[in-house]
Amino acid sequence: MERTSYVCRECHTTVSPASYRATCPECSGELRPSSVTGRRRAGD
Repeated sequence: MERTSYVCRECHTTVSPASYRATCPECSGELRPSSVTGRRRAGD
C-alpha cells in the first residue's frame, strides 16, 4: 500500500509521510497531499 506524500503549496518541496509536519521544513509553507504520485496536474 502506497502512502500519500505531501507537497508544499509555496515552494513545491515534496515531504514524505514519515517526515510530515504541519508546515514545510524548507519554507514553513502550508502542505497539501500530493494529487498524483510522480505527475503534476495541468495548472499546478
